[in-house]
Amino acid sequence: MGNDNKKMISTYELMPIITEMLDNGQKVKFTVTGTSMLPWIAPNRDQVLLSCAKKNRPRLGDIILFQDDSSKYILHRIYKREVNGYRTIGDGCLQDDGLVEPEDIIGVVEKIYRKEEEIDCYSFPWRYVLFLWRKLLPIRRHLLGIYFWLVKVKATPRAYKRYRR
Repeated sequence: MGNDNKKMISTYELMPIITEMLDNGQKVKFTVTGTSMLPWIAPNRDQVLLSCAKKNRPRLGDIILFQDDSSKYILHRIYKREVNGYRTIGDGCLQDDGLVEPEDIIGVVEKIYRKEEEIDCYSFPWRYVLFLWRKLLPIRRHLLGIYFWLVKVKATPRAYKRYRR
């Protein structure tokens, strides 16, 4: 039998524990549940490794975990630096989250774990691909449309045959 010791707990129960661990210099790995980081981070499949934002000052292109004004926890990418904070947006989103102040940042993603693959968020190839993704923001709506169409076609092989005719 497989290891079924996984337990789902709410974000609001988990975040104080994550914050405390990060403040104590530990790194934290957890499974992402939201869809806002598609196509690069998939919900309920991919995991992220967070480190303390106070020790690793976030840079353009980094994925950060922060708490917004409505106390919601969000994992999104920095796409613009401003004098008093950052502008973030989910990779699968079309609008930014507004200004994120440095004190609202809980952690910075160092690695992404997808199936058996480990992705270093600081590696040159990864940062280059995501630099291009940020630059393609004006046409992101169309790119995401193609992505979700391909996902749908892959999930329903009969639909693919219809489009081939």
